[in-house]
Amino acid sequence: MAAESIAKAVHDVLATWGAQGPGAIFFLVWAAVLVVGMQLGFMFLEAGQVRTKNVVSVLMKNLLDLSLGGIVFIFFGFALAFPDYAQSIGKWIATMFTANPWSADPMKAADPYNLAYCFFQFAFCATAATIVSGAVAERINFKACLVMTVLITGLLYPIFVLWTWGGGWMGGDTGLFAKVFGQPYHDFAGSTVVHAIGGFLAMAAAYLLGPRIGRFKNGKPVPIPGHNIPQAFLGALFLAITWYGFNVGSSAVLYDPTNESWISSLVATLAMCGGAAAAAFTTRFDPLWAANGLIAGLVAICAGCDIMSPFGALLTGIVAGLIIKPAFRLLEKLEIDDVVAACPVHGFAGVWGAIAAGIFGAEALGGAGGVSLAAQIVGALVCIAWALGSGFATFYVIDKVIGLRATEEEEKGLDETEFGVSAYPYMETRD
Repeated sequence: MAAESIAKAVHDVLATWGAQGPGAIFFLVWAAVLVVGMQLGFMFLEAGQVRTKNVVSVLMKNLLDLSLGGIVFIFFGFALAFPDYAQSIGKWIATMFTANPWSADPMKAADPYNLAYCFFQFAFCATAATIVSGAVAERINFKACLVMTVLITGLLYPIFVLWTWGGGWMGGDTGLFAKVFGQPYHDFAGSTVVHAIGGFLAMAAAYLLGPRIGRFKNGKPVPIPGHNIPQAFLGALFLAITWYGFNVGSSAVLYDPTNESWISSLVATLAMCGGAAAAAFTTRFDPLWAANGLIAGLVAICAGCDIMSPFGALLTGIVAGLIIKPAFRLLEKLEIDDVVAACPVHGFAGVWGAIAAGIFGAEALGGAGGVSLAAQIVGALVCIAWALGSGFATFYVIDKVIGLRATEEEEKGLDETEFGVSAYPYMETRD
């Protein structure tokens, strides 16, 4: 009897975490804090893979992706992506000019959950923008990079979010996909909505920029090693830690008593482990590919982390770890210089994750069901088309107006030419 009373008491407490109560707001805010922490992971991962003369440049691009992109997304992008929350762009902007709706006391605020949800989505948007900055490192014009960040966070990313998470024609329960395929497009935590969008935008930008000086010779790739593998490993492992906010936090509640559901961290863990192990073994334990495999597994599991079994998650991660190096070699054949393998790790692995959700999310393979493989394949293709098409068009215009590429003189060391500092002032930089 005592055990039943304790169980009921625990259930009653957890009930305050469901829906949009104070507990749910607390959970969402701290999940968002973890996702914002991913920026630090990306900083170290990318900085470790560039040369000493360009480290500060990478750090600054990541910082501005977060800060400048945050302003743009919070004021404009969020309202475009989530009209049900913002009601309209005009009304959303108007609320920014009064403190009342954003009271620190959640019991007095007009709609405190919207604030928390906007913060959470801002963290996702910053991740998509940061993915691009790694691919174009060591040769992009800093001003052009800032303009790219504004357009990605204020327009390109929010539009695809509207189509999927915002109740649009792909992800809405009454949208076109649901009518045609019987189920809407399913991407629970952003394999495509965040990662593949960022990855293929990165591919478009890298193509238009052209390769770094000396990256290809007579059509053959010439490796340009980064300066600090431990730094890259630190970034990868920090991403692994903060990723739990990405996947588990996407439930938006810790516990919902209306359907007795929550998101298990076990599937993310197994996908991560499978990706790292597969990449390590198939590349003869290449350090950077092993680290990238870990991230690829996490990217791939995002779409179906709410509907897959642990075994399905493991297989999803293994395949993600297997495909990233061949995808990178494909880019090299096209002479596309993706410095940190952003497109293979986030683009290709993200697309695979969306398709995997349709495979391992099916009830016949141990999944929870409610997903269509056809919808997942078509949705992934739409993602690629939107990212490449809008990316090429947007970045082409930026190139013509501002110029995407730094000058040849600036490329001798972006830290000194753009910022007048060096990450390692007492060390000799390496070309």
